[in-house]
Amino acid sequence: MVLNVSVANREFKQAESGERTEALVEELLSTDHGSWESHISFTQEAVDPDEVDEDWYPDHDVTLAVDPREGYGAIRCVDMAEDGELCVTPNPDEEPAVDLLTDGGTPHFFPRSAVLPVGEIRKALREFSRTGRRPECVK
Repeated sequence: MVLNVSVANREFKQAESGERTEALVEELLSTDHGSWESHISFTQEAVDPDEVDEDWYPDHDVTLAVDPREGYGAIRCVDMAEDGELCVTPNPDEEPAVDLLTDGGTPHFFPRSAVLPVGEIRKALREFSRTGRRPECVK
């Protein structure tokens, strides 16, 4: 299985092993997503971004935005293999005053009720990188 990542719309990276996926998760969490979100997918084989057309969509797609200075992030998952359901990280305890983009280049943001501390986002990304499925904390 291959973890495929478009890092804040700047570069495309892949990782296949535990240590490499851990390093990629840490890179994502330290990347400022102030102008663009990251997209993460988990596929059987490596994806060549130059050969993917606009109609291709992975079975499980994760959208990630992180503000490393504030220590918060948010995740949106789309499960195309299931029913196309869109889910976000829920935060029932607080709504941090942090704006995290959901669609770079637009003024669309995650709801503040979806914003979690980076430690929780790390757990969710590690789970996704192991299973390739929507993390349990994403509802």
